[in-house]
Amino acid sequence: MIILFCSKIIFSQNIINHEKETTYGTYNQTNRDNLTSTLKDRNNNIYLIGSTENDFSFNDLKIVKLDANLNVLWEQEKSFESGISFDNVFFADIDSFNNLIIISSLANTSSNQTFIITKYDENGNFKWNYTLSDISNPENIDYWSVHSYIDDNDNINLKYKPLENNPNKRHYFDKISPSGKKIESFTKALPFKNEDNTENSYKLLHNNNLYNIISANYLSSAPYVEFKLHQFNKNNSTTASLSLTGEEIDYFNTAFSESWTQLFSDKQNNLVLIAPRYGLENDFGILYIDINGTIKYSKLSHPSKDRYVLDVGFDSSNNLIVISNNKNTDTTDNL
Repeated sequence: MIILFCSKIIFSQNIINHEKETTYGTYNQTNRDNLTSTLKDRNNNIYLIGSTENDFSFNDLKIVKLDANLNVLWEQEKSFESGISFDNVFFADIDSFNNLIIISSLANTSSNQTFIITKYDENGNFKWNYTLSDISNPENIDYWSVHSYIDDNDNINLKYKPLENNPNKRHYFDKISPSGKKIESFTKALPFKNEDNTENSYKLLHNNNLYNIISANYLSSAPYVEFKLHQFNKNNSTTASLSLTGEEIDYFNTAFSESWTQLFSDKQNNLVLIAPRYGLENDFGILYIDINGTIKYSKLSHPSKDRYVLDVGFDSSNNLIVISNNKNTDTTDNL
């Protein structure tokens, strides 16, 4: 694994000169390390989190902690007895006490998997595991349904959907305490279903103490697609239809099937949907929505360039900043 740090502003076509470099890992051909997350704690220590594979026979959780000078402080490997031993990091974060939280997917067979939460303190000491089901016979969880975040009280919040024995395709919402105990749980079927009982397309974000979902609901008659904003927690739920124009509906209609479609919140709890335009030469569109479901504005770019969003942020004045690549649609042009 190689880490690069840059000290100057980089312009297009400039060479990136790194300040310091370190390589960590093994050069054995059959040993592969896959970096999933890079985190920095409040003491400027760096976590490299991912998985390590050997001879295609197993995939284990791998953690390396470095200090600010890139010296290794400690490392951990973790394997779970879950069947075929193919464990991957799904989510990683650091709580307010510098504890490391990792959510891993565990494969029982080539098609079935469950999830487990693992907590380490800042010295690499294992604290606890929380499993969504019995590891020896895990309940199969839909990988794409999982969503997680750590709240202000260091509780771990997890949304997921079991694939078997799940009437009405309900999604589960669990809150796990800092000590690894479930302290809240509820389930919800809507707004995840269409008129024909299939599951709709959606993007989810926890914002302003509520789960916020923008969904594309497919109807049996005109206009055939309706976009809605759903906001809910365990005790309350509201739904508002989004007043999109026909052009906006056509633009965002297939956006939810793209993996890089993302939903963000700004500093005033407004929602920002960044999504690709449908077509061979993609560009991205922006849908800005206030907390009441009113469209503040939309930007529908056109495919004069083939651009993909790399990162999104907001400046001190709450202006939206989007970083993307910029490549001509002619493949002979340079990136």
